Parts: sequence; structure tokens; C-alpha cells
Amino acid sequence: MSALPSELAAWTYQGNAWTSATDLSNAQDVPVTLGQTADATLHPTPEMDFPVAAEKPGTNEDFGGLAKITVKKAGTYRVALGDDAWIDIISEGKALPSSAHAHGPACSTIHKMVDFQLVPGHYILQLAGSPTDKMPVLVTRLP
Repeated sequence: MSALPSELAAWTYQGNAWTSATDLSNAQDVPVTLGQTADATLHPTPEMDFPVAAEKPGTNEDFGGLAKITVKKAGTYRVALGDDAWIDIISEGKALPSSAHAHGPACSTIHKMVDFQLVPGHYILQLAGSPTDKMPVLVTRLP
């Protein structure tokens, strides 16, 4: 088995955890630590008040969640998930366009990766349509 690329090396350590928020006002209280994988707890879709309609919100049997991302340095940021879910990064009430999509490396348990071009500021990570209520999440800046 080959090693993960350096920007994904934190994937192998999953000692952190957070419970996502169900609405925008509470998302401010769920900070994502950049460069650290966390086991995220999500909520049933009917409990969610998504600030932006997800392109694939899932069904009432699926799960979603919100959390806050703070960026201090401009660059490409990757969101990696251990399961399937729709990923949005929200700024000023709008979903930002993604710059790349990929599956995780074959040597990993990463299911999905989506990249975004971000500048310094505060953002909301929105996950929707997950078939499970818990999944590993990593948000990291690419070199």
C-alpha cells in the first residue's frame, strides 16, 4: 500500500470529532480545524435548515450538517469525505463553485474529494445527502 499524498496525511489520524449544526446560526459554533480529520456527526435531513439548496439534498432518510471554516491564507482547499455526500462551501449566502472533483486515492478510505478556491474569510461547510450519520471529514489547504 502506498502512502497518502502529504496534503492528505492527516486522514490516517481520526481522533477528533464534532457534531454538525442544523442551521446557519449554530454553524458558527462548530469550527472545522483545517488539516485535521474529524469524525463528523450529521443530522437527519428533515431536521436540517440548509442555507443554500443542495444540488443533491438526499431523501428524508439521509443526513446533513453545517460547520464553519476559517481561512487565513488564499489557496486551493480540499474537502475529503469518508462517505458519499453533496459538498458545498457557502460564502455570503451563495454556494461557491468547485474547482475539481475526485475520488480518494486507492490506498485510502477517502470516498470523495472536492476542491475550492478560497480567500481569507469565514465560510460554511454544508454536507447533504449522506447515507450515514457519521463520517470522517478533512478540510485542508493544498500545497
